[in-house]
Amino acid sequence: MTDHVSTDPMPSTPDEALQRLVVGHDRFRAGAVVERDPKAEVARTSLAQHPFAAVLACMDSRVTPERIFDQGLGDLMCVRVAGHAVSGDVIGSLEFACHVVGTQVLVVLGHSRCGAVTLACAGAPGGDLDAVTRKLKPAVDATPLPAARDPSDDVYINSVARKHIDLSLARIRRESALLNSLEQKGALLLAGAFYDVSSGTVEFLT
Repeated sequence: MTDHVSTDPMPSTPDEALQRLVVGHDRFRAGAVVERDPKAEVARTSLAQHPFAAVLACMDSRVTPERIFDQGLGDLMCVRVAGHAVSGDVIGSLEFACHVVGTQVLVVLGHSRCGAVTLACAGAPGGDLDAVTRKLKPAVDATPLPAARDPSDDVYINSVARKHIDLSLARIRRESALLNSLEQKGALLLAGAFYDVSSGTVEFLT
């Protein structure tokens, strides 16, 4: 672990905000994560929050943005739902983070071996899970099956997951005039990222 000054300066641009995530992830990969004082972080954030980034991620237990990007209490606003499926509530939450609170970068974080994507590839499971898999179906439809036509193949599942990141970003831009406007003004950076649960590595897809 490395020593940490608990009051990191806020990034001044969206590019700097993204770079802070990149640097934090590099620490995570190197096993040199910041040593934080939980009590000091609670005290520092008790009256106000100043997160610099918003992350839309899957609810998978292995994909925890605060750990993957080595950030502390109050640094990130995270929306987590199975398969990072985009809905009106998700977009509204992201608008709150970026438009109201003022986060400068919005990352859609997908990952390998995603259970929700696997279900979507296998076909509708029934029940309320259909509400999730229906939102992933466009990525399934846009990704050709491998020659072996095995929808459970990891390479295929991961290809669908990557396509889902692209389509999620496109849907956010299309359905949120607020976020689209912030991006056009240069006040917000939208980026995709893909986390490999086997290697612990994030690939940024900006």
